[in-house]
Amino acid sequence: MASEASEKPDISGISKIIAKSRPNIATYEYLYRKLHANPELSLQEEATAGVVASYLRSLKHIDVRTNIGGHGVVGIIKNGTGKTVLLRADMDALPIKEQTGLEFASTKRMVDVADGVERPVMHACGHDMHTTSLLAAGELLNSCRESWSGTVVLLFQPNEERGAGAQAMVDDGLYDEGKHAVPKPDVVLGSHVMPMRAGLVNTRKGVFNSTAVSYRVTLFGRGGHGSRPHTTVDPVVLAASTVMKLQTIVSRETNPQEAVVVTVGASQAGAVENVISGEAKLLVNTRAFSAEGRDRVRVAMERIINAECQAAGSPRPPLIEEISSFPLLYNDETTTEFISQAMKDHFGNNFSPNAPISMGSEDFGNLAISTPSCFWNYGGIDPQKWDDVEKRGKLAEEIPGTGASLARKFASVYPIVLLARNPENYTPIVDEINHSGGKALGISTNVTDAKSVNAAFEQIQAKLPGMGLATAVYNVGGEFKKTPFLELSEEAFTTGYETNAKGAFLFSRNALPHLLSSVPKSEHPPTLIFTGATASVKGSPKCASYATGKFALRALSQSLAREFGPEGVHVSHVIVDGVIESPETRDWDIGNGKPDALLSSKAIAEEYWHLYTQHRSCFTYEIDLRPWVEKW
Repeated sequence: MASEASEKPDISGISKIIAKSRPNIATYEYLYRKLHANPELSLQEEATAGVVASYLRSLKHIDVRTNIGGHGVVGIIKNGTGKTVLLRADMDALPIKEQTGLEFASTKRMVDVADGVERPVMHACGHDMHTTSLLAAGELLNSCRESWSGTVVLLFQPNEERGAGAQAMVDDGLYDEGKHAVPKPDVVLGSHVMPMRAGLVNTRKGVFNSTAVSYRVTLFGRGGHGSRPHTTVDPVVLAASTVMKLQTIVSRETNPQEAVVVTVGASQAGAVENVISGEAKLLVNTRAFSAEGRDRVRVAMERIINAECQAAGSPRPPLIEEISSFPLLYNDETTTEFISQAMKDHFGNNFSPNAPISMGSEDFGNLAISTPSCFWNYGGIDPQKWDDVEKRGKLAEEIPGTGASLARKFASVYPIVLLARNPENYTPIVDEINHSGGKALGISTNVTDAKSVNAAFEQIQAKLPGMGLATAVYNVGGEFKKTPFLELSEEAFTTGYETNAKGAFLFSRNALPHLLSSVPKSEHPPTLIFTGATASVKGSPKCASYATGKFALRALSQSLAREFGPEGVHVSHVIVDGVIESPETRDWDIGNGKPDALLSSKAIAEEYWHLYTQHRSCFTYEIDLRPWVEKW
């Protein structure tokens, strides 16, 4: 509660207080549905703010203040002496058409004040849940005032999606004695609902979310008629060249072990096909996990844009405007340690202090520039639905691929390490295994970069010292998409080949020494498994890049099997000859018109376990996981 941060809270007492003072949930279920069905865009949250203010005023002892930094609302609960704690929720929605099929789904459309365009609106980021949860928390805290002392500030923020609402509230005099006079907090707390099982909560010390900056870039050309391009400076061509060159900031200027993002989300120029316009506009979003990374990306972006304009002969320099900025979200170590202990004691194994760092962004930090703060995530998926899917073994199949099922199977016996380029690809299963009493680690790795792979295995040794390697599975797609051959770019072809063949080479080079050292003490033969696929067997149409990479992978596995089999390491090549069953793949035609099997990832995991427990062999073992296979 609002007590001294140096004191260890009486968590058993807090749990009892929560159980005793919990508000009528039906009231807030109704409110949530109402908010979800009536979302409002950033800067236009007037009705939502009115609902919030009305609910707060219906409770005794809450001082309500409105119209802060736009439609911001604050409720202040003063309850004697003690610390001041600010709890924050955001209220705005996104310009997205809802297609959930819910009975209370939004059908609302609004004219966006930012550009005058009418758009559909949806609470796609959970701010309706955030608002409802904070109102419920406010009622709970207000009803158990005899159990705590201090001041609680309930802050409902507008315009979070565009990264400006928190700062607008501060700039409007949120904490100024002569303006809104909201008590300055000793600590600022916030949270976000996530696609996790309801009841799960996680946070972490230090960096939690990335910093993000968005730009509007205007490229100036010289317009003219499409029949006389030689008299123009075509901004469309200039924009295309600029977009492609910006991609090299990540691929060629950034250390592979450092995460940055450069996204060109929109490009606009001209209106008709036979007129060359005079300018083009790009909307660019950049993200990084440090201020240094953010600034380095901006410098590189400005250099590239100016150089491309100069190379194209632009009549004037480009205009680069910053249109939104999110600060780095950093959890104060001392505050987060205190919060983590409280949550651990209250939520037990449903709490994790090792939340993944996210490339998502929040302007929450602008409310706490010089104040300690902590941010956490909580699950929003109905436990019954989650558990039902889990019992049917379908969690992994909801997300295409075999990685999660393999991890679950092997985690029943061994600690598991998952390597993936993006943390979101391994975080859910890592958290699930750890919450279930197993041990799992996730490491961000670019499999086509030698330094990144080497660093990943060094991390494994550091985090699991003295442990042998039982099984190493290379389960990577690599350009698994259908592209007509004559439309296949050299870059896409190379990506498919390198992700499969080069990635497998780098992975094997690091894994094999560990597998060899495990031979004398392993109950089962240490095993290296390569995942093959349909394209590697029968050359499915329009899968040239994928098929080439998989054929190379097959050849590599056969060579390694013959070399390392006699030394006690079992090398296997698994032909997953069919389609992994998932909502995204059920309608795929991989078999050139012939019926394709829909394979269960759980069944594949069982086969991999069977491979691991086989007797030692110097021959590659190929499984045909499919009713029929065309043999070469």
